[in-house]
Amino acid sequence: MLIESKIFLFIAVVFMGIGFYTALTAAYQSDADFGEEYPQDRWKELFCKIMIFLGVICLLCSLGLFVYQILIDLKMI
Repeated sequence: MLIESKIFLFIAVVFMGIGFYTALTAAYQSDADFGEEYPQDRWKELFCKIMIFLGVICLLCSLGLFVYQILIDLKMI
């Protein structure tokens, strides 16, 4: 049971790390102007949107793992 608990904690930390870098990507997108002035940089806008979407998924997964860990610790599952 202890090893399973450590694995879930590790997975949650990895997901939170990915979410942190996604927040940096979102900040980069909000600071940069990828409009019609720089058409060659349009791929960066798509990349930022994909990273934000993946960050939301990682956030939901890490919150789910956190709640699951609490339920296991309280022996409700």
